[in-house]
Amino acid sequence: ANGELYFQGYNVKDLIAGFEDRRYGFEETTYLLLFGSLPTPKQLRSFVRIIKSLQELSGQFLRDVVMKATNKNQMNALQRCILTLYCYDANPDEVTVPNVLRQSLQLIANCCSFLLCLPAFPCG
Repeated sequence: ANGELYFQGYNVKDLIAGFEDRRYGFEETTYLLLFGSLPTPKQLRSFVRIIKSLQELSGQFLRDVVMKATNKNQMNALQRCILTLYCYDANPDEVTVPNVLRQSLQLIANCCSFLLCLPAFPCG
């Protein structure tokens, strides 16, 4: 596959083209990356519900990490948010598949929330 990128047998260009005019391209791609296949419509609905249920950040986390400890470098602020999730996790060191999957899904769901909460400023 000279000059082409494939993942789990799918040409990435075909995946991108298939997501035009579709609402959940990010979620479908995330599902493919995690589970190795594209979701069925039922699986996608369930996956979207799970991601949405994990998106809400606690008021304490927002206050302590996002609002109080501001930083002009968004990448540094995002890194700090991600690392601090460890302190808010009831089982941060448990490496069972269900727990690591929960942590992964929570991280995926929260990254967008982090970026929305971080202060915006011009780059450069």
